[in-house]
Amino acid sequence: MTSACTRRRLADLGCLLALAVFAVPGLALESDRNQPMNIEAIDSDSDLNTGMLKLIGGVKIDQGSLKINAETGEVHRTAETSDISRVVLEGNPTCLQQDLDNAAGMMRACSNRLEYDIAAESVVLTGNVRIQEPRGTLTGERVTYDIANGRVQGQSGGGDSRVRFVIPPRAKEPDSETP
Repeated sequence: MTSACTRRRLADLGCLLALAVFAVPGLALESDRNQPMNIEAIDSDSDLNTGMLKLIGGVKIDQGSLKINAETGEVHRTAETSDISRVVLEGNPTCLQQDLDNAAGMMRACSNRLEYDIAAESVVLTGNVRIQEPRGTLTGERVTYDIANGRVQGQSGGGDSRVRFVIPPRAKEPDSETP
């Protein structure tokens, strides 16, 4: 019975993390969601009373082109319904990458902490955040992705640090008269 509960929790984590990829909805490779998710860690600890699953050490999550690496992970469930309420991944750094639809390239993101809050419909990356995709790069101390409203908010963390955007120049079109 316990292994069935653990398998269900890991399957739920897989679904959740696939949704947690914060690339603009519709851009992340849609076919990844139909792939099996493989989750590995050195150790795990599942508290059946509180509904929290801990992944400890060398956490690796793969689903199609989605690749996530973290040092630790936590999956929190609500006491009333046992639905997943929050996922937290930490490491120095925690990184994820995923191909984008329509051969648009790849999105890569790294931070010290990634937290997905289902009720708030938000993904918050904190600590040395760096998000790269073909349209540019965003760096800062904290980035919040409001899924429901389609907003991304970057914060510098104060002091001399800054939120930075690097937008590459538009690709030059080939000259049709050049041999």
